[in-house]
Amino acid sequence: MLRDTGLGGTEVQPLLAGVNRFQSIEWLSLIFSAKMQPKEKRALRLFDLAPSAVREAREFDAVGQFMLRGSLRDPASTERAHLVVYDREQATWLGEFLKQHGFADPVELVHEQIGVVGAVARSALAPVDAAEAKVRKRQRSAERQRRRRARLSAAAEGD
Repeated sequence: MLRDTGLGGTEVQPLLAGVNRFQSIEWLSLIFSAKMQPKEKRALRLFDLAPSAVREAREFDAVGQFMLRGSLRDPASTERAHLVVYDREQATWLGEFLKQHGFADPVELVHEQIGVVGAVARSALAPVDAAEAKVRKRQRSAERQRRRRARLSAAAEGD
């Protein structure tokens, strides 16, 4: 499923294994959880399986697959990848996953005040330019505000 979010992004299904058409995207955000249901926890006890192993196999694998659909998938990319995930455990797992696969040197985990944890990774070739990143962030924020004001104005005129 592809859908314009109205926030300057595209909503897609979280399970995107084998998809290559998003390699030019540097900013990826994933709000996804595949935690077990109570019925599944009872079944795990029957088979003496650890819930953490199931979460890693189900949820964390999906997080890794999703995040590798963007610019990290393009070996020619020298851009910094910005990866935002749902919670601290996902971010910690993603940071280790990227390090193990030679992608992230370094991985910087940033806890956002709104409860979202971002795992920010860059390739070894990517230049780190904090001032440029701040300018781009301000520009994106200003553009979001312009779009929001335009939507509110259009809605007010329609009333």
